[in-house]
Amino acid sequence: SSINELLSTLEANRQLSIFETADAHDDDSDVAYAGEEATLRGSVVSFIDRLDDEFTRSLQTIDPHTPDYIERMRDSVPLYVTIARAQSYFERAGLQESLCRVVLRRIEHLYYRTDQVNSQVEAAAAALKTSGESRIVSGGDIESVVHGLCTFLYQHADPLLRMRAMLMHIFNHALHKRYYVARDLLLMSHIQESAHQADINTQVLYNRALAQMGLAAFRLGLVREAFEHTVELMSSGHQRELLAQGVGQMRTQQLSPAEEQLQRQRQLPFHININLELLECVFLTASMLIEIPFMASANANPETRRTATCRVFRRMLDYNERQ
Repeated sequence: SSINELLSTLEANRQLSIFETADAHDDDSDVAYAGEEATLRGSVVSFIDRLDDEFTRSLQTIDPHTPDYIERMRDSVPLYVTIARAQSYFERAGLQESLCRVVLRRIEHLYYRTDQVNSQVEAAAAALKTSGESRIVSGGDIESVVHGLCTFLYQHADPLLRMRAMLMHIFNHALHKRYYVARDLLLMSHIQESAHQADINTQVLYNRALAQMGLAAFRLGLVREAFEHTVELMSSGHQRELLAQGVGQMRTQQLSPAEEQLQRQRQLPFHININLELLECVFLTASMLIEIPFMASANANPETRRTATCRVFRRMLDYNERQ
């Protein structure tokens, strides 16, 4: 593609650089170029952003249960390699803002996948000998790669990019059963205090991180923690919208075509989705293990307050008993 040819040219000609603030050159100046250092006007990171956004948009419009979706997914590895090459260029050129943006793009391609899958993707990126060594990622296992990328953003990025990097880091730790590491990151960052004031995409990422932490806690037998991480999400009744996995209609109002279109644009591609049936099963099981002993003690001691710990579970239980 054009962007790969451009990156190859920049890698082969280290004296050339592309900056958004560079002076514009006349067309006649190209004829007199003799290999000296030159700065061209352009934006490589904007090209990367648009390319990645178009790839995501194409996945949103393809039926995930068809071979076309699998065929499109094959383009994710070449795209990731292009992002890694752009990162190497920005490191060499010293473009800090562009480097932070492209590092975040790279994390977005890694955080939701298992280490086994990511190891194959990283092997494809490492096969490009021309990409050079990175001072951000120095090799090692996938956990070290993700940690290195996130740590760089913690130190150099603006607050919004730091928050998004932290949430993806938390999600990745929870996905690989490192619950206590994910929990400590969440508590030390105080993200829960400001997440609801962030933009919608960051709020979705926060909800995904909490859901994945609930699943991780349940795998370790931490029933109370699993319940606490999932109760707000599952009690809302709008899990699909909060996780950007579907468009639902409110009971009190109908979405306008423009609002529905906006929600569909925010939806995540199918392969990134969290299994909602699994999440609901974990939530209800944790609720049952917490609520049933409370109900038994309340029946044994009538003076005990009959306040439901989980109103959703108690409502479903009462409905089942009336059948």
